[in-house]
Amino acid sequence: MRRNLYLALLAIIAFGAVIYLNSKPQETFDKAGHMAKLKFSEGEEEGEKEKDRPDLAAAHDFEMTKSPILGYPPIIEKIKSFEITRKLLHKKSNTKAISNVAWNERGPDNVGGRTRALMYDPNDVSGNKVWAGAIAGGIWFINDITDPNDKWQNVDDFMGNIAISTLAYDPQSTSTFYAGTGLIFTNDVKGGGIWKSTDSGMTWTHLSSTSLETTSDFEYTQKIIVTSTSKLVVGTSSGIQVSTDGGNTWVSTLGETITDLELASDGTFYASNYSGDIYKSTDDAANWTNILSETGYRVELAIAPSDPNTVYAVSEGPSGRDVGFFKKTTNGGTTWSDLTMPKYSEQNCSESSSDFTRGQAFFDLILGVFPNDPNKVIVGGIDLHRSEDGGTTWKLLSYWTGSCADYVHADQHAMLFKNETTALFGNDGGVYYSDDLDATTPQFEERINGYNTALFYSCAASNVELSNTYLAGAQDNGMQKFNNPGVNSTTEVTGGDGAFSFIDQDNPDVMISSYVRNVYHRSLDGGVSFTNFSDDQSSGRFINPCDYDDDADILYAATNADAMKVYSNISGSSVATETKTISVGGRVLSHLRTSPYTENKVFVGNDRGGVYSITNANSSPVVTEIDANALPEGYVSCIEVGESDDHLLVVLSNYDVNSIWETKNGGQSWVSKEGNLPNMPIRWALFNPENRKQVLLATEFGVWSTDDITVSTPDWEPTVEGLANVKCNMLQYREADQQVIVATFGRGLFTTNVFSKNTYVEFQANKTITYIGEEITFNNYTTGNAADYLWDFGDGNTSIESSPTYSYSAPGTYTVKLTANTGANQSIKTNYITILPNREGDYSLAEGGNFDVYSGDFVALNIQGTAFERGNSSVSGKNGTASGAFAWVTGISENQYTDNSTAYLYTPHFDLSTAGTYNLSFKTKYQFEDTWDGFIVEYTTDGGNSWIKLNNAQEAGWYTTISDPQSVFGASVPIFSGNTGGSFATKNTDVSFLSGNGYVGFRFAFRTDAATVDVGMAIDDFILTGPQTNALPNFTSTPLGANLCEASTITFYDNSQGSISSYSWSFGSGASPATAVGRGPHEVTYSTTGNKDVSLTVQGELNGSQVETKNTYISIAANSIQEKTVTTGNSDLCMNEIGLVVINGSDTGFTYQLFNAADNTPASPRTEGNGANLELETGILLEPTEFYIEVRDMNSTCSAILSDQPVVNVLPPTNRKVTLEDANICANNPISVTVENSETDVIYRIFNITNSEVFSEDFIGNGKDLVLTSYLVTDTIDIEVTGELGSCNVSFTSAKIEPRGTPESTITDAGGILTASKGESYQWYLDGKIILGANKQEYSPRELGDYTVKVTSNGCSVVSEPFSATVLGLEDLIKSGELSVFPNPTSGVLNIKQDGRFNRLTIYNLMGQVIVTKDIVFQNEVVMLSFLQPGQYILELTGKSESVKVNIQKHK
Repeated sequence: MRRNLYLALLAIIAFGAVIYLNSKPQETFDKAGHMAKLKFSEGEEEGEKEKDRPDLAAAHDFEMTKSPILGYPPIIEKIKSFEITRKLLHKKSNTKAISNVAWNERGPDNVGGRTRALMYDPNDVSGNKVWAGAIAGGIWFINDITDPNDKWQNVDDFMGNIAISTLAYDPQSTSTFYAGTGLIFTNDVKGGGIWKSTDSGMTWTHLSSTSLETTSDFEYTQKIIVTSTSKLVVGTSSGIQVSTDGGNTWVSTLGETITDLELASDGTFYASNYSGDIYKSTDDAANWTNILSETGYRVELAIAPSDPNTVYAVSEGPSGRDVGFFKKTTNGGTTWSDLTMPKYSEQNCSESSSDFTRGQAFFDLILGVFPNDPNKVIVGGIDLHRSEDGGTTWKLLSYWTGSCADYVHADQHAMLFKNETTALFGNDGGVYYSDDLDATTPQFEERINGYNTALFYSCAASNVELSNTYLAGAQDNGMQKFNNPGVNSTTEVTGGDGAFSFIDQDNPDVMISSYVRNVYHRSLDGGVSFTNFSDDQSSGRFINPCDYDDDADILYAATNADAMKVYSNISGSSVATETKTISVGGRVLSHLRTSPYTENKVFVGNDRGGVYSITNANSSPVVTEIDANALPEGYVSCIEVGESDDHLLVVLSNYDVNSIWETKNGGQSWVSKEGNLPNMPIRWALFNPENRKQVLLATEFGVWSTDDITVSTPDWEPTVEGLANVKCNMLQYREADQQVIVATFGRGLFTTNVFSKNTYVEFQANKTITYIGEEITFNNYTTGNAADYLWDFGDGNTSIESSPTYSYSAPGTYTVKLTANTGANQSIKTNYITILPNREGDYSLAEGGNFDVYSGDFVALNIQGTAFERGNSSVSGKNGTASGAFAWVTGISENQYTDNSTAYLYTPHFDLSTAGTYNLSFKTKYQFEDTWDGFIVEYTTDGGNSWIKLNNAQEAGWYTTISDPQSVFGASVPIFSGNTGGSFATKNTDVSFLSGNGYVGFRFAFRTDAATVDVGMAIDDFILTGPQTNALPNFTSTPLGANLCEASTITFYDNSQGSISSYSWSFGSGASPATAVGRGPHEVTYSTTGNKDVSLTVQGELNGSQVETKNTYISIAANSIQEKTVTTGNSDLCMNEIGLVVINGSDTGFTYQLFNAADNTPASPRTEGNGANLELETGILLEPTEFYIEVRDMNSTCSAILSDQPVVNVLPPTNRKVTLEDANICANNPISVTVENSETDVIYRIFNITNSEVFSEDFIGNGKDLVLTSYLVTDTIDIEVTGELGSCNVSFTSAKIEPRGTPESTITDAGGILTASKGESYQWYLDGKIILGANKQEYSPRELGDYTVKVTSNGCSVVSEPFSATVLGLEDLIKSGELSVFPNPTSGVLNIKQDGRFNRLTIYNLMGQVIVTKDIVFQNEVVMLSFLQPGQYILELTGKSESVKVNIQKHK
């Protein structure tokens, strides 16, 4: 029975949508509608905080991008938009885009993204090459899946669609590959047909027959199967599509929305649909028979390779979340039996009541049968479960935290067996590998090295020049913290889904990480640790929009309709939380942006195109709608602030709307800046702050830009060099060095420095601790203009390559220097590289193992937290040494180690090439949180490229403890933990298995978790025993090479092999010292030039005295640098002018470079002497500056600093620090500016740049801080501070002043009640004195005098003109008969007779509390007071402009 569903989308009743749907040739199941009805409520169960809610993520994206016309996101428009993108990219010349934008990939390379497609390469003879398709990250391959160090490589970032859902190859032509696109299960990643490769995957072309421009049959391609006859059978959202000509033409053979398609070993096809049905075809997919019909939705299938009649099936049930059925047939579908349902394990490892998908059967569902046994099957949901009896019983194989089984990332989507023991698994964390699936407890390994497919919602950057610290919120991979340049690994600092992220731009130690809705964590230590300050999962959006005010320390966030969360004191001891009521059209906020210009001002938008300005947002919000009803109804995804609060760029992320709108007058009018943008979602906009004509956009297809948004119809073009055809969610700008960051949804994080004004030299080595001869890659991350590079590796060798690879030949610590632009820009990293020495395999205490001698043999590397230090601690539990004066201790003076610490202690490289017995031992004293914190020992046989745990066993004399299941070391593994009872304990293990490996290194790895802390550890007396070998003397030195300069220091290092008892050195003629004993290193200087012979004699313990002599090893050149007279070429400069320094009679063959003496930074490039006077420019000067000149011999290593160090004078006024008191003043007030340490007699002024006029009186400097006061500010202006003395007139700090409007303050009288004009707060005064408690808009005067009121609005206050109120004399009224109050005293009834002048009465007690009020008073009024307690009261009668008070006595 055919059971097609086409459930309505949110706006299915729209006429256009009905026409669109009815035009389809077949009415198939619509997953978007299904998701909209069942899951698109953006509502999450209370308390659920575990990984991933893909349904809610999809719902969020659905709301952001749906067409207001159709009610859903139209896939066809996405395809059309990509075609426009592709054509513009093919133009090559982007004349309208911002020029020279080059994106740099940042990774992470250790966080994979959602993976549904896996394929072994049929052309790889090793069988180890694997292809993978990321659901939002494209096609990748890895050459050796068995090698954990091999890296994935991306194939084509600019395919028309990189949402890869399935991969297949043609068995008849194995160089032909196919890739299908789109993820129908959540509808958040749209497909676009099928791509084909005929060169084994290196290039791909779109099969035009599957383009959505011509057919809707391939909106989502679930599975591609290529038969032995090259027939393509494809399961799609429209049904089974069959092609016999390589995809040129297609025939539909089953009109169902296909969820899975499988081919049995006998040629039988099985298919499932989105209605719980299973179909079978025995005629090569030509005809289909329904063999199972159940209620529900998605069905996943698996066929036993060894038995074509055994089929497993599991379904998404009618609820759309839980598993519906789990069945098996052993007769090809004739009959089916129910299987036992595996259960999800709770985090305490107990079995839950939920099935194995934990409510995500629509998303996490995969099956696989072992190749040789039809009863062995694996099912994947959140985790992996295995049955060995055909589904009767189940064993948990993996767990998403690693606590209940081996770690595999949550949410299983793909499974591919290679053989009975080896398989690959695709999930939301990328790709995992196991080669022992037949084991009782299989082990799994990540295979995500370089698999940069992370799905980021947000990004944030530390506002520090050249910083590599970023935060990025990832779908299902938490908040990732970046620390290193280039493509590198990241750290997950908070878990679950990572949403918006912030790093305080004034204090980078303050960070904010958000989970879904209003769940937030903060860090006050630069991301080392995070603590929760809000756990509200009941309000806000799934990925909840918010923004952080760095100046005010406040986070503003969306919550419920017509409301806003305010989290204040973010960096303080505790965070305060308030919910503010705001009027924003009855909607939940879709975007928030704090003003960079006005305190406590926030711009917000909603999902109906509404844009609002909120002042006093942190206290009493005042909301003003500023969209002028000009914007279309859509989701406001970004509000970008331009040169002032009046200049805004608003982005709407929907299809079928004009997305980009600009106002320059605070919202009074808006202009569309859509230009030639395709009909695609735009999610973010960013002005270039240095040139606001330039704008970047984060779009569905990478980043787009325009070079001039000011024209009426801007031209937009893709700006994706180095990027990808990938959805981009957010752009951020870092002021410190003008860097731009983009968060992509499928390809991680990218940065560009196109807006940078300067050249910033930065580099990083891929390793900073390594061994002799091991290659180090120096990655150059210089930004800005750099015409050339020169590397100095610190050992005498250099390179002019951009990013060289280099290896050191001698142990030691080296300073590395990189200069650019002939030395004009530089970066120096002191003691940056450490090269560990080579040592023999029989290593004693005297040779360095006691840590008292040869201190360079062991080196510590601190990753974070508590570090290893060489010394002697007094803290009990790690105090003292086992021998001598030194041990290696974690935190010598710290009573306890810190949370989340990671530190390593490296040993030398030991020569274990001789076969024999080797034993490693050391002594240690420690005290750790037992089973949680501790250390292990690791070894390397490949020069430190990879490390393996040494002797992974709990046994006497070695590892003492089995770790907790959730320990940082892994679940239930041997470690050193607990304590040693306050004494040093000896640990030893046999390492003979390493003999014959050549050089082997060891390291101690200390790690702690995020909870309880303890004392720490000390290590001493490291010994490696092994067979003695013949001595072979050798040595090296630094710096290396010929033409070393006389009087320079050369360090000699022993590089001998074998068992040696003594060393004797001879350094040649002119050496000081001439000889030395001991291993070294030895520092030597030469007083004479020429070639030097150097020899080393060693006493071998087996083979006696051995000598190594290196003739003409050192070549010393004469230092021919001549002193020069240095003068200044111009004097008495004014600030911001360029000075000249003149080298008199410079010599050819030498370079001269000018340096600032204060900070040793280069002021000029290296310039070759010309045999005459040489002028070097100083650059712009701000104050008198001293310089020095470095001279270098171009034919040797000689260099010198000239004695003359000129000072270039700069006349006053020179650079002063200028502080603006408050740029956010109220109108009609002056501004105040402080010039710190003003210079005597300098005339300082405030200058109005906007109107080109002086804007203050003259203020004369006095050598102290000087306060300047401007004229009254009435409108927005740009100002600057100027200083003048003599011929020098200079400008200092400039600022934009935007005065806040002041309220009107007037008083009107209505019946004796004074009313102030409208404001936010009020204070009344009588005769200039404050009236306590009189802070309402209305006030009833009770005394004669002049009344005034101070009205405050938007933080500005104005006092009214005085108003004289008349208070009549009581005696006069009574005498005239105009007023009578009786009886008085009264027992309960009070009569009032008056002539009509009074219209209001109030009775107070003596505390001033109101007891009775009447707004209408008749001429004969009766007031009942029987309810009052006996005592004194005051009756006040009020008229239009007069009032009177009468004392009333109430008795029983």
